[in-house]
Amino acid sequence: MDGSVASARDKIDEIGQQIQTKQLIKKQCSAYRASREIVENEKNTQNPALYRGQHQKEYELHTTSKETLKELGVKALPKPEKLDAQIEKLEAEQATAQDEWKNFGNSRIS
Repeated sequence: MDGSVASARDKIDEIGQQIQTKQLIKKQCSAYRASREIVENEKNTQNPALYRGQHQKEYELHTTSKETLKELGVKALPKPEKLDAQIEKLEAEQATAQDEWKNFGNSRIS
């Protein structure tokens, strides 16, 4: 029985980690999209070095978010709606697992 409780707790924790990862991906995708436009606009400027200097923070954000997404294994930017749906599904799974865990604990007490 104790193994079942530990297994249920592990499942809840695993789903929580998946939710955190999806939320991080969503945040990094948003940052990447916002900064990508600035980076692409450099092509249309007369003085790229000056432009880059004026937008250094956006360039850093672009690079950091791109590297983070690569580390997370994201090869193509997912749509925010798709990530939201995945997060909602995981949250529902986590809630169900938590209810089962609570019910299991209550049934052992009875």
